[in-house]
Amino acid sequence: MTDPAATRPHRRGLVERYVDSITGRVGGQSWLTKNVRKVFPTHFSFLWGELALYSFIVLVVTGIYLTLFFHGAQDHIVYTGSYEPLRGVRVSAAYNSVMRISYDVKGGLLIRQMHHWAALIFVGAIALHMARIFFTGAFRRPRDINWVIGMIEGFRTHPDLHLCLGDMNHRALGRLPDASPLVLLANAVTSRWPSGRPLRYVHAPLAAADDPPPDSQAFYRPLGGLKLGHGVRFVAGFAHEDQDEATQFRIREMIEGAVGCPVDVSASCGLGRRQPDAARAAMDRIKLLLD
Repeated sequence: MTDPAATRPHRRGLVERYVDSITGRVGGQSWLTKNVRKVFPTHFSFLWGELALYSFIVLVVTGIYLTLFFHGAQDHIVYTGSYEPLRGVRVSAAYNSVMRISYDVKGGLLIRQMHHWAALIFVGAIALHMARIFFTGAFRRPRDINWVIGMIEGFRTHPDLHLCLGDMNHRALGRLPDASPLVLLANAVTSRWPSGRPLRYVHAPLAAADDPPPDSQAFYRPLGGLKLGHGVRFVAGFAHEDQDEATQFRIREMIEGAVGCPVDVSASCGLGRRQPDAARAAMDRIKLLLD
């Protein structure tokens, strides 16, 4: 008995139909169809490479636009821009230019967000693209040189270690009994870190989204077991807008006492899941703790 699915005609894609309509008029159908099929294969897994390409194009275009306004100097100046809570605060010239792009340049914040999300999509698409090549064996000859070049470029990046507990709409999904799980994970990762790729910092979340960090010496005592290596900065993610300043300074002393050296200060995770007012308050708290 014949399978109806096997006899069903193949549904041709939009690109194929367009190419057929052109080649049917100008000739050369077999050569052009063959090469278009090579560039645009019909299997869905080839989408990852195309998605990486399109994301890269967006990165280049938005990056050129942002370069026109970004000033990378580290000189400290007084902020006088449109963002009122930051007026009068001494910031770096680079940070000042970023705030100017976001609040004073027309469409600047939109372009920044496009650049940001294109970068995230680009990295994810590249990872999926490399996985497809590896698991399907597409790295073999004659494509082995492309594979080697791609792997070399991948190892030329400079990743750092940012640990995060995760949350949903700034609501904690988990809480730690103390800092020992962070210490174990950070030590395990840094001990196996490739020697040729410098690690600049390790960020550890010591608060949990909307929950402020614990005011307990026992919670931070395991931080004394950190073994990050020479030159690796420890970024303590404990700055929280819902905890009073005195407690936050006391927690900083606990952390630095356990680690044995001054630490950098940050929030427990990204500011993007907070409401704008809460994010501004968290930034103000970080600035206060760093002074």
